[in-house]
Amino acid sequence: MKTDQSVPTWNYLSVHAYGRWKIVNDRDYKKRIVNELVKYFESEGSTYSTRQSVRKLF
Repeated sequence: MKTDQSVPTWNYLSVHAYGRWKIVNDRDYKKRIVNELVKYFESEGSTYSTRQSVRKLF
């Protein structure tokens, strides 16, 4: 499938985290978190939408 959407280009970094972790299996929760991250990190005016890409992930 070919689209004209561009992919977000966030800067990545390494994190050393300590504490308790939890595996999340709730698909709706994971989709909401990804959407919130895109909304927060993508610049205003970006045309990127998670509609198609999130569907493939989950």
